[in-house]
Amino acid sequence: MAEEALPTAAVPVLAAIQPLHGFAFALLHLTAMHLIAKVVPQRLSASAQTIYDTLGLGVASAVLTATSGLLYGAFGADAFWTMAALCVLAFPLIPGLHRGNAHTERHAL
Repeated sequence: MAEEALPTAAVPVLAAIQPLHGFAFALLHLTAMHLIAKVVPQRLSASAQTIYDTLGLGVASAVLTATSGLLYGAFGADAFWTMAALCVLAFPLIPGLHRGNAHTERHAL
């Protein structure tokens, strides 16, 4: 019988993997700031950053935290697979990000 992986709350394990979460957030934030700098006119950059912070970080975090709590209550640790599926759904957008960057650089020349 195969042993099932169990979630952990061991502090040393959490302390070891938490920097990965911070690194992932730093990459997301720097990418968003780069995109805003490339796409939004400079006179509107502060407004664009405010909208990103409010909607992209604030509202989205609140909604997703509440939803994840409901999912965890219903499915336990298996709720993780819902999050993984949402990430997979974003994969088709990756090539468009690269094409969009090339388009922006062409117009900047």
